[in-house]
Amino acid sequence: MKQGEILEIIYERVVEVERIVLTESNCEKYGYLSTQTSIKGQTYIVFYKKEDSPENFIQPEISNGVATTTINNNITKTFSHIAPPCSEYKISFADVDKEGSGRNSLTGEMFRERIGSYSMLNIAWNLIPNSKEYNNWYKILTHLPKKVTLRMLTPSGEIQNKEYYRGDISTDLYLFLDKENQIWNGLSTTFTQWEIDPYDDGFEPVKKYLIKDTKSSNIKKTIYEYELEKYIEEGWTLEKEV
Repeated sequence: MKQGEILEIIYERVVEVERIVLTESNCEKYGYLSTQTSIKGQTYIVFYKKEDSPENFIQPEISNGVATTTINNNITKTFSHIAPPCSEYKISFADVDKEGSGRNSLTGEMFRERIGSYSMLNIAWNLIPNSKEYNNWYKILTHLPKKVTLRMLTPSGEIQNKEYYRGDISTDLYLFLDKENQIWNGLSTTFTQWEIDPYDDGFEPVKKYLIKDTKSSNIKKTIYEYELEKYIEEGWTLEKEV
Protein backbone atom coordinates (compact mmCIF):
# COMPACT_ATOMS: atom_id res chain seq x y z
CA MET A 1 0.00 0.00 0.00
CA LYS A 2 1.08 3.57 -0.67
CA GLN A 3 1.34 6.33 1.90
CA GLY A 4 -2.12 7.46 3.00
CA GLU A 5 -3.76 4.12 2.22
CA ILE A 6 -4.97 2.21 5.28
CA LEU A 7 -6.99 -0.70 3.89
CA GLU A 8 -6.58 -3.08 0.96
CA ILE A 9 -8.94 -5.98 0.24
CA ILE A 10 -7.41 -8.99 -1.52
CA TYR A 11 -9.15 -12.18 -2.62
CA GLU A 12 -9.16 -14.91 -5.24
CA ARG A 13 -12.02 -15.79 -7.51
CA VAL A 14 -12.51 -18.67 -9.93
CA VAL A 15 -12.84 -16.94 -13.29
CA GLU A 16 -12.97 -20.03 -15.50
CA VAL A 17 -13.53 -23.75 -15.11
CA GLU A 18 -11.66 -25.84 -17.67
CA ARG A 19 -12.44 -29.51 -18.23
CA ILE A 20 -9.17 -31.45 -18.40
CA VAL A 21 -8.54 -35.02 -19.49
CA LEU A 22 -6.01 -36.24 -16.95
CA THR A 23 -3.40 -38.79 -18.03
CA GLU A 24 -0.24 -40.21 -16.51
CA SER A 25 1.83 -37.95 -18.74
CA ASN A 26 0.15 -34.63 -17.85
CA CYS A 27 -1.15 -35.22 -14.31
CA GLU A 28 1.75 -33.46 -12.53
CA LYS A 29 1.11 -30.32 -14.55
CA TYR A 30 -2.32 -30.05 -12.90
CA GLY A 31 -1.20 -30.93 -9.38
CA TYR A 32 -1.78 -34.70 -9.42
CA LEU A 33 0.40 -37.76 -9.08
CA SER A 34 -0.22 -41.24 -10.42
CA THR A 35 0.52 -44.52 -8.72
CA GLN A 36 -0.62 -48.10 -8.57
CA THR A 37 -2.85 -49.43 -5.83
CA SER A 38 -4.38 -52.79 -5.01
CA ILE A 39 -8.15 -53.04 -4.55
CA LYS A 40 -9.61 -56.45 -3.67
CA GLY A 41 -6.59 -58.18 -5.12
CA GLN A 42 -6.70 -56.19 -8.36
CA THR A 43 -3.98 -53.66 -9.27
CA TYR A 44 -5.18 -50.30 -10.55
CA ILE A 45 -3.64 -47.02 -11.67
CA VAL A 46 -4.98 -44.08 -9.63
CA PHE A 47 -4.54 -40.31 -9.52
CA TYR A 48 -4.33 -38.25 -6.33
CA LYS A 49 -3.54 -34.63 -5.51
CA LYS A 50 0.06 -33.87 -4.54
CA GLU A 51 -0.94 -32.45 -1.15
CA ASP A 52 -3.18 -35.45 -0.34
CA SER A 53 -2.36 -39.02 0.59
CA PRO A 54 -2.69 -41.82 -2.01
CA GLU A 55 -5.80 -43.02 -0.14
CA ASN A 56 -7.70 -39.98 -1.47
CA PHE A 57 -7.54 -41.11 -5.05
CA ILE A 58 -9.46 -40.89 -8.30
CA GLN A 59 -9.80 -44.18 -10.13
CA PRO A 60 -9.54 -43.50 -13.88
CA GLU A 61 -10.97 -45.40 -16.80
CA ILE A 62 -8.66 -47.62 -18.82
CA SER A 63 -9.05 -47.41 -22.56
CA ASN A 64 -6.58 -49.07 -24.96
CA GLY A 65 -4.15 -49.38 -22.04
CA VAL A 66 -4.28 -45.63 -21.24
CA ALA A 67 -5.61 -44.40 -17.89
CA THR A 68 -7.65 -41.19 -18.15
CA THR A 69 -10.17 -39.23 -16.10
CA THR A 70 -11.82 -35.83 -16.51
CA ILE A 71 -11.38 -33.15 -13.85
CA ASN A 72 -12.33 -29.52 -13.37
CA ASN A 73 -9.28 -27.27 -13.54
CA ASN A 74 -10.27 -24.09 -11.74
CA ILE A 75 -8.49 -21.04 -13.10
CA THR A 76 -8.28 -18.43 -10.33
CA LYS A 77 -7.41 -14.78 -10.44
CA THR A 78 -6.32 -12.53 -7.58
CA PHE A 79 -8.18 -9.25 -7.13
CA SER A 80 -7.02 -6.30 -5.06
CA HIS A 81 -8.95 -3.14 -4.12
CA ILE A 82 -7.65 -0.14 -2.19
CA ALA A 83 -10.40 1.28 0.02
CA PRO A 84 -11.27 4.93 -0.58
CA PRO A 85 -10.67 7.42 2.26
CA CYS A 86 -13.02 6.54 5.11
CA SER A 87 -14.94 8.62 7.66
CA GLU A 88 -14.79 5.96 10.39
CA TYR A 89 -12.12 3.36 11.09
CA LYS A 90 -12.64 1.54 14.37
CA ILE A 91 -10.83 -1.62 15.46
CA SER A 92 -12.01 -3.69 18.41
CA PHE A 93 -10.57 -6.84 19.93
CA ALA A 94 -12.43 -9.72 21.60
CA ASP A 95 -11.21 -12.69 23.61
CA VAL A 96 -12.37 -16.25 23.05
CA ASP A 97 -12.72 -18.24 26.26
CA LYS A 98 -12.74 -21.98 26.61
CA GLU A 99 -16.13 -23.55 27.23
CA GLY A 100 -16.85 -23.62 30.96
CA SER A 101 -15.18 -20.29 31.71
CA GLY A 102 -17.18 -17.95 33.93
CA ARG A 103 -18.10 -17.09 37.51
CA ASN A 104 -19.38 -19.76 39.85
CA SER A 105 -22.87 -18.66 40.88
CA LEU A 106 -22.55 -20.35 44.31
CA THR A 107 -19.06 -19.32 45.42
CA GLY A 108 -18.48 -16.26 43.26
CA GLU A 109 -15.14 -17.69 42.18
CA MET A 110 -14.08 -16.70 38.70
CA PHE A 111 -12.59 -19.26 36.34
CA ARG A 112 -11.32 -18.16 32.98
CA GLU A 113 -9.22 -19.88 30.36
CA ARG A 114 -8.54 -17.84 27.25
CA ILE A 115 -7.76 -19.72 24.06
CA GLY A 116 -7.34 -16.80 21.70
CA SER A 117 -8.57 -13.47 20.41
CA TYR A 118 -9.81 -11.88 17.22
CA SER A 119 -10.30 -8.39 15.85
CA MET A 120 -13.18 -6.59 14.18
CA LEU A 121 -13.02 -3.59 11.89
CA ASN A 122 -15.94 -1.16 11.71
CA ILE A 123 -15.49 1.12 8.75
CA ALA A 124 -17.64 3.75 7.05
CA TRP A 125 -17.36 6.03 4.03
CA ASN A 126 -18.97 9.38 3.27
CA LEU A 127 -18.55 9.19 -0.47
CA ILE A 128 -20.27 11.58 -2.86
CA PRO A 129 -23.77 10.12 -3.34
CA ASN A 130 -24.43 8.56 -6.74
CA SER A 131 -20.82 9.16 -7.78
CA LYS A 132 -18.87 6.58 -9.75
CA GLU A 133 -16.64 5.99 -6.72
CA TYR A 134 -19.67 5.31 -4.49
CA ASN A 135 -21.33 2.96 -6.99
CA ASN A 136 -18.13 1.01 -7.67
CA TRP A 137 -17.27 0.59 -3.99
CA TYR A 138 -20.82 -0.53 -3.19
CA LYS A 139 -20.60 -3.19 -5.92
CA ILE A 140 -17.21 -4.39 -4.66
CA LEU A 141 -18.39 -4.72 -1.05
CA THR A 142 -21.63 -6.52 -1.94
CA HIS A 143 -19.86 -9.06 -4.16
CA LEU A 144 -16.94 -10.06 -1.95
CA PRO A 145 -16.37 -13.81 -1.46
CA LYS A 146 -16.96 -15.39 1.95
CA LYS A 147 -13.32 -14.84 3.00
CA VAL A 148 -10.88 -12.07 2.06
CA THR A 149 -7.40 -10.94 3.10
CA LEU A 150 -7.17 -7.47 4.59
CA ARG A 151 -3.97 -5.47 4.53
CA MET A 152 -4.85 -2.97 7.19
CA LEU A 153 -3.42 -0.36 9.51
CA THR A 154 -3.36 -1.44 13.17
CA PRO A 155 -3.15 0.64 16.37
CA SER A 156 0.54 -0.29 16.70
CA GLY A 157 1.20 1.55 13.43
CA GLU A 158 2.01 -1.67 11.60
CA ILE A 159 0.34 -3.05 8.47
CA GLN A 160 -1.03 -6.54 9.07
CA ASN A 161 -2.24 -9.22 6.65
CA LYS A 162 -5.04 -11.44 7.98
CA GLU A 163 -8.14 -13.17 6.72
CA TYR A 164 -11.54 -11.67 7.51
CA TYR A 165 -15.17 -12.07 6.52
CA ARG A 166 -17.46 -9.18 5.72
CA GLY A 167 -20.52 -8.49 7.85
CA ASP A 168 -23.68 -6.53 7.06
CA ILE A 169 -23.55 -3.50 4.79
CA SER A 170 -25.50 -0.35 5.62
CA THR A 171 -26.46 2.67 3.52
CA ASP A 172 -29.29 5.25 3.73
CA LEU A 173 -31.82 6.41 1.15
CA TYR A 174 -31.34 10.17 1.40
CA LEU A 175 -33.74 11.31 -1.34
CA PHE A 176 -36.25 9.49 -3.52
CA LEU A 177 -38.27 11.13 -6.26
CA ASP A 178 -38.80 8.21 -8.59
CA LYS A 179 -36.97 5.12 -9.86
CA GLU A 180 -34.61 7.23 -11.95
CA ASN A 181 -34.02 9.91 -9.32
CA GLN A 182 -32.80 8.59 -5.99
CA ILE A 183 -29.85 9.42 -3.77
CA TRP A 184 -28.18 6.96 -1.40
CA ASN A 185 -25.95 8.40 1.29
CA GLY A 186 -23.20 6.83 3.41
CA LEU A 187 -21.77 3.33 3.28
CA SER A 188 -20.56 1.19 6.17
CA THR A 189 -19.72 -2.41 7.00
CA THR A 190 -17.77 -4.60 9.41
CA PHE A 191 -15.01 -7.15 8.90
CA THR A 192 -14.44 -9.92 11.47
CA GLN A 193 -11.23 -11.94 11.70
CA TRP A 194 -11.63 -15.43 10.23
CA GLU A 195 -9.27 -17.42 12.49
CA ILE A 196 -8.47 -16.53 16.08
CA ASP A 197 -4.97 -15.66 17.23
CA PRO A 198 -3.86 -18.24 19.83
CA TYR A 199 -3.37 -16.78 23.29
CA ASP A 200 0.11 -17.03 24.80
CA ASP A 201 0.14 -16.15 28.51
CA GLY A 202 3.94 -16.02 28.52
CA PHE A 203 4.27 -13.43 25.76
CA GLU A 204 5.11 -9.87 26.75
CA PRO A 205 4.73 -7.55 23.72
CA VAL A 206 6.66 -4.59 25.18
CA LYS A 207 10.45 -4.76 25.48
CA LYS A 208 12.23 -4.09 28.80
CA TYR A 209 15.61 -2.41 29.26
CA LEU A 210 18.17 -2.08 32.00
CA ILE A 211 19.36 1.52 32.46
CA LYS A 212 21.78 3.21 34.86
CA ASP A 213 22.08 6.68 36.31
CA THR A 214 25.05 8.54 34.80
CA LYS A 215 25.56 10.36 38.11
CA SER A 216 25.88 7.10 40.02
CA SER A 217 26.62 3.89 38.12
CA ASN A 218 25.46 1.90 41.13
CA ILE A 219 21.86 3.03 40.58
CA LYS A 220 20.15 0.88 37.99
CA LYS A 221 16.57 0.10 37.15
CA THR A 222 14.50 -1.88 34.65
CA ILE A 223 11.99 0.04 32.53
CA TYR A 224 9.66 -0.60 29.63
CA GLU A 225 10.42 0.49 26.08
CA TYR A 226 7.84 3.29 26.15
CA GLU A 227 9.60 4.83 29.20
CA LEU A 228 13.07 4.80 27.64
CA GLU A 229 12.96 8.16 25.87
CA LYS A 230 11.95 10.00 29.06
CA TYR A 231 14.81 8.49 31.10
CA ILE A 232 17.40 9.15 28.37
CA GLU A 233 16.37 12.83 28.39
CA GLU A 234 16.86 12.85 32.16
CA GLY A 235 20.45 11.65 31.80
CA TRP A 236 20.15 7.90 32.21
CA THR A 237 22.07 5.58 29.88
CA LEU A 238 20.99 2.34 28.30
CA GLU A 239 22.88 -0.80 29.34
CA LYS A 240 21.01 -3.69 27.65
CA GLU A 241 17.71 -5.23 26.78
CA VAL A 242 16.39 -7.70 29.35
